[in-house]
Amino acid sequence: MLRAPIVLLLNLLRLLGYLWSSFWFKLGYFFRRKKKLYLELKLESSYAFGPKTGLAALFQHKPSLLELRKSIERIREDDTVAGVVIVPESTAMGHGQLAELNRLLDSLREAGKHVVGHAQMPLTRDYLLLTAADDILLSPAGRIYSFGPRFDQNFAREALDKIGVIPQFIHIGEFKTASHRFIHEEMTQAQRLMMQSLYDSFKRVLRDRIGERRGLSHEEVETFFEQAPLDTRHAWRAGFVDGEVFREVIGDWLDDPQHSAPIGYIERAHKRDGREGEEEMKRHAKERTSIMVRAKDHLDALPKPYKWQPLLRPKRRFAVLDLSGMIVMPNMTVPGQGSVVIDPHEVVPALRRIRENRRYAGAILHINSPGGSALASDIIWHAIEQLRRTKPVIAQCSDVVGSGGYYLAVGADQIICERQTMTGSIGVVTGKMSAPGTPQKLGLNVESIYEHDADRFTSLTTPLSDQMMERMDDDARNFYRRFLQRVGQARKLPRRRLHRYARGRVYLGEAALERGLIDEIGGLDTAIERLGELCDLDPDDTEVTFIGHRKESLRGALTGQLQAQMPSWMADVFEPAMIAALLKRDPVLALMPWKVE
Repeated sequence: MLRAPIVLLLNLLRLLGYLWSSFWFKLGYFFRRKKKLYLELKLESSYAFGPKTGLAALFQHKPSLLELRKSIERIREDDTVAGVVIVPESTAMGHGQLAELNRLLDSLREAGKHVVGHAQMPLTRDYLLLTAADDILLSPAGRIYSFGPRFDQNFAREALDKIGVIPQFIHIGEFKTASHRFIHEEMTQAQRLMMQSLYDSFKRVLRDRIGERRGLSHEEVETFFEQAPLDTRHAWRAGFVDGEVFREVIGDWLDDPQHSAPIGYIERAHKRDGREGEEEMKRHAKERTSIMVRAKDHLDALPKPYKWQPLLRPKRRFAVLDLSGMIVMPNMTVPGQGSVVIDPHEVVPALRRIRENRRYAGAILHINSPGGSALASDIIWHAIEQLRRTKPVIAQCSDVVGSGGYYLAVGADQIICERQTMTGSIGVVTGKMSAPGTPQKLGLNVESIYEHDADRFTSLTTPLSDQMMERMDDDARNFYRRFLQRVGQARKLPRRRLHRYARGRVYLGEAALERGLIDEIGGLDTAIERLGELCDLDPDDTEVTFIGHRKESLRGALTGQLQAQMPSWMADVFEPAMIAALLKRDPVLALMPWKVE
């Protein structure tokens, strides 16, 4: 009974606040209504999916992808905005997140906004964001470092032999290659076949995007990679950019009726000297027909959308849960992974809250994980399955949904991936590394007392016996059968056909769709639409609420910040230690090891 008057009062207060801010905003618009408004939107190198909560929020100064999405929606619906200038800076996000951001930027053009992109020394990923623009500009001395995709795999077998380390690994499926770097000196034929297929698919996606947005054939786009780096003039002649301008004078370019003029016009337009040139520039500034302000400043001044809240019963919502990172058992520190891990002790209670809260009509699981602990994957899968029995669940996958990550996804009603999402890797790896020869080289003598053969597993210096390796092989095959059963039941695939698609094989989104491993190609908007259909709710009128689940300590937050500043090559240094740490806690892994540069 108390809800109605309280909600009514809050509605009236929000309405008064909305009317007050609208008055001042419209007053400002009245004085500049004859000028075209352009917003400068600087893009971060990468985005966390959702805003951090609690103590971790103090260390997140950059907007999350969900916050950026809301900002772009507000810009898209704002009739006072004529256009947007996007400025990418050293983009380091994965290809799945890149596709999501491209889709958001494309929506600005579709809404009739004039979109301009500017960069100084863009890499290929920066350029992919720039393709969302009507006009792409470079600084006069700029370069496009248009390097193609690359797969790297380091093989350490010879180095391990030299230091006396014995790798003992079992992988179920010839394409399950997480341990290959330790037990082989080069790629196996199966691994080379899979990686070449992935490379060709990635290259095709890149060519399609650039060709479609720039009106170029595949052969013309191929020069983008063949002739790297491209200076501004060569890029303009090849059709990859539309002009050159210094970033400080983009406002002049927007205001100039000859803004479509090619290379060199800015220098010609500003060849003035002495007092006469200064006076002319001041006069030109007053006569401008457009202005450019920072997107954040405009959005802060823009009245926030007002929605009347129901007095008696709150509207139902969609919950969004982020499952990004390595899947680990509770209280486990993974070298090189910081605090961004998927811990069942954190995830399962969040899934339970969604299941028990009647306000949530359904859930979207944003999955971006190469896998990890097989046991932790199964625990979280069970919690997802329990949620799915009571409410619709959509798995929306980003850069990678591999191995244990895919294990989580099959617990949902539908799986949606990007074209670039690395998908599958249905397989298992187990084993250990021991160094029986290393202590002797250091002048150390290691003696052990144990009773059973299995007790060798935790030893750093004692290899496993053949009998123990056979038992571990049986254990891994048991989980592999469980993995196939989960996928087969969820995807309605016969076991024999599924086994052909499994064995550790990785696919991009479209290939996974052809094999029935996923349901649709798309991003977060697609997931919201499908969830609306399953819940019989209008997705445009249903609020999407982010559910945080990570509990970070001050130490964990600081460690995560330090690791975020580490160079990317250090991830390769941490990877063997990461795998060893995971295997020590959970001897069976559902893990996909490598990434795309």
